[in-house]
Amino acid sequence: MSPDQRSARVGAIVGGVITQTLADAGAAGLLVLEDATPEGRLLVHWAATALGADRVHTSPADTAYAWMAAGGPGRERAELRRAAARLIAAEHNWLLAHPANKTAILLSREPPPERLLPMGDLYASQILELTGGCTLPAEVDAIAAATGGVNAVDGVLAAWLDERRDLDSALARLGADAANALRQQLRRSRAARRWPRIVPKLGARTLWVDLCA
Repeated sequence: MSPDQRSARVGAIVGGVITQTLADAGAAGLLVLEDATPEGRLLVHWAATALGADRVHTSPADTAYAWMAAGGPGRERAELRRAAARLIAAEHNWLLAHPANKTAILLSREPPPERLLPMGDLYASQILELTGGCTLPAEVDAIAAATGGVNAVDGVLAAWLDERRDLDSALARLGADAANALRQQLRRSRAARRWPRIVPKLGARTLWVDLCA
């Protein structure tokens, strides 16, 4: 299967779930935050294919991930823009969606606050394969660099979650220092602590349902 075929196939599944989610919520459209990221651009494309371009809208400003920021004025500005997006979404009866990938969600200290995370079943390495890029918080990017890259991190996460191995067994593929760094990051992550056995599934129940239902 070519990358374009794989993208279309996965996009059709994600688009179907988005369509059903909007129908269940009685929402008129979708407002996508962070649409300039690789995940955001892909989400906009998939959602527009499923819903029609007139029902897919993007954030009013290109901002850094507010949930990734360490603090300070940059975070405050991003949070103000996020609040503005919430008001716009509420005014038009749109659902607010964040395109964070699964690696970012599982390894960030806090997951994005949005209830709709349509890309949350796709690891960063899968986004990278589909788009040539991916977006990670600085803390997660540092872990990836320390463990040999995004593919190495996702290999551990996939072994732990997809293959149901115990964490020690999944981490055994890394060197001692890298394994310890990743273990510590998982302990700091609220999503990984609260939902340690999320099973990836592109279907009627996806990661954002597991996190928010």
